[in-house]
Amino acid sequence: KSRDAEDLIRQALDNDKKYLGPNHPSVAVDEMALAKLLRTTGREPDALPLLQDAYRISHLTDLQGIRWRVPGELMELYASGKLANPVLAIFYGKEAINGLQSVRGNLSHSSSGTLQSFISAKEVKTIYTTLAQLLLADSRISEAQQVLALVSEQEMDRFIQSSLLADAPSTASGPSPETKSRPETPSGSGSTSNGGTRRNSLAPAQAPTEVTLSKSERELADLNAKQVEYGQEYDRLKKLQQAQGGDFSASDQAKLNDLQAKMEDYQSKFQAAQARIAKSSKDPVARQLRSQEISGFTTEFQGTLKNVGHDAVVAEYFITDNDVEIILTTPSAVITTTSPIKAAKLNQLIRDFRKNLSDPNQNPLPQSQQLYTALIAPISGALEK
Repeated sequence: KSRDAEDLIRQALDNDKKYLGPNHPSVAVDEMALAKLLRTTGREPDALPLLQDAYRISHLTDLQGIRWRVPGELMELYASGKLANPVLAIFYGKEAINGLQSVRGNLSHSSSGTLQSFISAKEVKTIYTTLAQLLLADSRISEAQQVLALVSEQEMDRFIQSSLLADAPSTASGPSPETKSRPETPSGSGSTSNGGTRRNSLAPAQAPTEVTLSKSERELADLNAKQVEYGQEYDRLKKLQQAQGGDFSASDQAKLNDLQAKMEDYQSKFQAAQARIAKSSKDPVARQLRSQEISGFTTEFQGTLKNVGHDAVVAEYFITDNDVEIILTTPSAVITTTSPIKAAKLNQLIRDFRKNLSDPNQNPLPQSQQLYTALIAPISGALEK
């Protein structure tokens, strides 16, 4: 079946290149689909050139869906497998999230249903959670906290938008399936049971609107911005050339050639910088520097805790399919640990605990002890200090 799917995608890719041109966004969509299939079947090296070309095309278009999806796919490619490189995966993940944050901001004035559909999409949520996991694995705690704050805002947006939909008046044909029941409030101490933390009142007052880039990531982003700038102007002139045919002026042709040369120059600079940064992925000294470079979000968090006083701390829980990442922030330190409980088991424990709490004939103690073991015991030593 995968072979049949691959043949169909390749045929669609060939047709789009032939009839729409090699720079058309549909070509990038085909390349992403084919790259994903190749990646999931263990052929990551074959997927890379497809995504690199899709990335090039993303510089020529102002379609936001392409602009965040391509780096999202590159993050997945570099996150694991034969081409695994966490430094590059994190860079592309940040680019994807900052693109998503832009889309999210544009949708904030749209209907409740539109925003709800966007922030509930599995594809969107996966990008945030994958980047947070990559940052935690690379000991970049403050950056992970920043991403988790964005996840928190996303979870709260989803809850609010679901509530608005639930409160909306029913139409003559009755409420839609998603408005029949009011959603439960996100539960847990500073966490939800569906894959992300929710915002704690002790967190910095101003939620981030995008993720911060390191110095090396900023270098790549600046080179990328130039490619986008020249690429979109190139695309504009190329369309003008196609429309005017023989009437296309010599001066515009000269501009087109100049833009082509500039795009190629910045692409070469980007690839060189990317190769240099990729080499630092396994360097322990470079990793230590990365973990210390961006600390503003944690510092602000700790400043809030100091102002609160009374030895206040904040525990953040990031729930993945296979475990729970715990970040404990105190006024003077940040401690990370992992609880090996799977999300499915944790969710069942929470459901059973809530059910037993509401039934006077049931004993909630067994579930409460298991939840303590999973969520509190891993940080109990630090809390006692």
